[in-house]
Amino acid sequence: MKHPRISAKATGKLILLGEYAVLEGAPSLVAAIDRFCHVHIRKNGFSIFGLEAMNLDMPDLTFHLDESGKVILAGNSPYTSEKRTDFLIEVINYVASRYEGKIPGAYISIDTGDFFHRTSGNKFGLGSSAALTVALIRAMNEYMGRNLSADALFSEAIKAHRAGQGRLGSGVDIAASAAGGVIEYVVPGSEEDITNAIKRHKWPDGLYFTSVWTGTSASTRFMLEKVKRFRLTSPDFYHSIMDEMRSIAEDGCRAFASGDAGKFLEVVPAYLEQERKLEAACGIEIISPSHQKINDIVRNAGGVYKPSGAGGGDIGVAFCDNEETHLNIQSALQDSPYDLLDLAIVPAEKDLPISYE
Repeated sequence: MKHPRISAKATGKLILLGEYAVLEGAPSLVAAIDRFCHVHIRKNGFSIFGLEAMNLDMPDLTFHLDESGKVILAGNSPYTSEKRTDFLIEVINYVASRYEGKIPGAYISIDTGDFFHRTSGNKFGLGSSAALTVALIRAMNEYMGRNLSADALFSEAIKAHRAGQGRLGSGVDIAASAAGGVIEYVVPGSEEDITNAIKRHKWPDGLYFTSVWTGTSASTRFMLEKVKRFRLTSPDFYHSIMDEMRSIAEDGCRAFASGDAGKFLEVVPAYLEQERKLEAACGIEIISPSHQKINDIVRNAGGVYKPSGAGGGDIGVAFCDNEETHLNIQSALQDSPYDLLDLAIVPAEKDLPISYE
C-alpha cells in the first residue's frame, strides 16, 4: 500500500529594519518573501526513517527514534560532525520528544534550493535554516495529525531552532516564516510567552523596495559573536550605540505602521550610519565594499539603501517612494556587477496549506 505524501513549505525572510538592535529589545521589521523550503514526508510502514536534504551538501541519513524521541543513526549512516547534519538532527529530536518518540517511520525529503544561487551555489542569506525549521515542524506535526496555528508554529519553531543552534540570534527569521506578511517583531520575554512578539503591518502605499545580492555569503554567527564580545568588553559604548539604533528602529516602525513612506525613507540612512558606528567599534565589516558600492548606486538613482540582516555580504534592500525612481534603481543595478533578486512578499492571509498527494 502506498501511503500519501505530506508536503509543507515555509518562506524565507527579508529584514527591513532593526538588525542587531533587536537583540537588545528593539523592534524590527521583517517580511516573509517567496523563497521556500519544501519538506515532504511519506510513511514507510517501518520504524526507521530515511532523510535526504537536497542542496545542503550532506549525506542521506537512516535512523530510528528511541523512547525519548532522540535520533539514533543506523550503522550504515556515515558519521559526520557537519553542522548542518547536527542542526537537522536537533530539530527532529525536539519534535520527536514532544511525541515521546512515538512517530511512525517515514521518508523525509527537504529541498532548500530557493535559498542558493543557481550558478555559484552560495547562500543568499534569506533565512534558510529558519524556513527549514518551520517547514519541518509543520510537516512532522501534520504527519502526527496536529495542524499548528501560526502562534503555535512560531513557539515550537523558535524552541527547536534554538535547540539546534543555541540561543544565538533573535528569532526574527523564524517569526517571518511562521507568520507571513510584514511584521514588527520584538524578542519575546521567554519561549513560553510569545505575547506581543509579533505585530502585523500593511505595506505603506507609495513605498517601493528592491532587493539585491552582493554576490558573496556572510556568516551571521561570526558577526553576532563579534558583537557579543564588544558588548562584554565595552558595555557602556555598546549600549550607547544600541540605544540610538533602538530609537531609530522605533521611529521607523511607527512610520511604517502609519503608512508614512517619506518618514521611513529618512530612517533608513540614519540606521545605516549607526551600523557604521557598530562595525567600527566591533571590528567587523557590516557595510562591506560591495554594500557601499550598492549604496552609492542606489543613492545616485534617488533611493536609500541598507544591508538586510547582519551585513558583510548576502542581501541588501533599497527603498524609494515613487515608481520612476524604483525603475531607475533597478536599471542602475542591472548594469552593475550585483544581482537583482525578484522577491515578492508572501501576505499573511495567503494560505500555505499542507497538501496530500
